[in-house]
Parts: sequence; structure tokens; C-alpha cells
Amino acid sequence: MVLERVPCNICESEAADVLYSMDPHKIVKCKDCGLVYVNPRLKEEALKDIYNESYGDTYIKQESTRSSQAEEDFDDVSKHCHFNGNKLLDIGCSAGFFLKAAKERGWQCRGIDLDKEAVEFAKKKFDLDVEYRALEETDFKEKEFDLITLWGVLAHLRDPKAYFIYINRILKDDGWLVLSSLNIDSICARLFKERFRLIDPSAHIYYFSTTTITKLLELTGFEVKRRYYPFWSTPYFKWIELWNVPLRLFHLKVYNPILKFLGLENFVKKDIKSPPFWGNMVVVYARKKLT
Repeated sequence: MVLERVPCNICESEAADVLYSMDPHKIVKCKDCGLVYVNPRLKEEALKDIYNESYGDTYIKQESTRSSQAEEDFDDVSKHCHFNGNKLLDIGCSAGFFLKAAKERGWQCRGIDLDKEAVEFAKKKFDLDVEYRALEETDFKEKEFDLITLWGVLAHLRDPKAYFIYINRILKDDGWLVLSSLNIDSICARLFKERFRLIDPSAHIYYFSTTTITKLLELTGFEVKRRYYPFWSTPYFKWIELWNVPLRLFHLKVYNPILKFLGLENFVKKDIKSPPFWGNMVVVYARKKLT
């Protein structure tokens, strides 16, 4: 396993405190700006292999629910953003559900993703203009798009700052960037710590909060206009999960320590993770600043 060390992506500081040690990775927090990230982390080719193996098949099997969610997401974007054109780029488009929703509403759509299976599915099933490539491998024109989206992509990017700078360049002057990201400052992230369900240092290498996302967007030429925390209307919402928060915390903080104290290791509940819950994910709408 080949690892690399990196400075903070926002402020470039190398001063950081270790939050969680998850051999061979460490999740650290920048002492200067508060960004949480994996350091050291897997090198680029290893990360690409993980993404290509992990996501496409799962999303394709969830076609019905993901298509419905994508339609709701697009309608929300249309409600809160004003556009003078209709050119969309979806970065990390996966199987193309958001692009499909936009195309059905008259938009000109393009997408890119690093999952070959998902890209082929989007092409064949929805006849979408999608490519298997990373953003840094593209040659989009300056000020080409009215809307660029990154749904659940930010945690995977090797260099989010460079991505945002490039996105700013290819967005029109009145263009919008809409993204969703895990939220390391959520209730569950704070309570469950390294047991937060979205912590996966092999694949998720950046752990943004609403504060650090805002810092990075402002640094790269954007102004945040809207934030919200999707949960209640998503497929992840189930009433049982509301009960699972205190139940799993009880097992983690009380039940397991008592069993360990009594020497009853075989009865300890292992692999406890936080459940899906409000605040785990954040959606951010940002507009390109005029210079």
C-alpha cells in the first residue's frame, strides 16, 4: 500500500492534530483553518481503483429511488437558482440520474465520472453525453456552463481547491455550483466520532464541515447562497433510525465498556456505526462571484 502525505488543502499548513488513528491512515484536523482530512492517504491510482470498484453497481441497483431523488434535487435547484442558459455539467455523475432529470426538463447535459460501469449505464440507458475521465483531464471552454454539480463527490477529490478554481473558470459569470458533502460537524459525527458512518479513510479523504466548505468556496471565487441538510425526504429516512441514535450510543458508551470491565469480551457489540440522521449530509448552493 503506497501512501502520500499532503498539506491542508485550504490554507496549505502542515500543522495538524490527529483526530483518529485508523491504521495505516490518520484523520487529522488543520490547526489553522479546521479542515479535517486523511494524512497520509492512498496515492491517486489506488484511489481510482477503489472508486471504480465500489459505487456504480450499488447506484444502478437503486435506480428507482435515486431517479426520484434526482428529480427532487433538480426541481429544488430550479426553484432557488436563476439561470440565463441551460448548460449543465455533473462531475461524478455516476449512473446519470441527475443528468436524466435535467435532460427531461430541456437542459443540455454533460457528465464525467471515474466509474466505467456507471458511465456505460448512463450512455446506454439514458442516452447521455457522459465520459469516463477526471475533471483535470477535460478541456472545457472558459465560461461554458450555467450550472455545475458535484453530488457526494467532494470527499473523494484529491485536490478540492484545484477543482473549485477550474470549475470557477468554466462557469459563466452568473453560474452556479451546487454540491452535496458529508458533514463532519454533524450531530452524529460529534457523538460517534470515528464511528461516524461516513468515515472511510480509504475512499473519503476529505471531511468538510459547513464552515470549511464555505471557506474553500470563498477562497476560490464563490459566494454561498443557500445551505440545507437533506434527510427527511430522502430514502435514508426511516423512523427506526431516530431510535437507533440513542440505542447505538448506549451500546457504544455504556453497554460495551461494562462488558469489557467484566471481562465479557465475547458479548461486546462490534462494528457499531452511527445511523443515517439529519445533518450527516449538507447541500450547498454557491454562485460565482463577479470580478
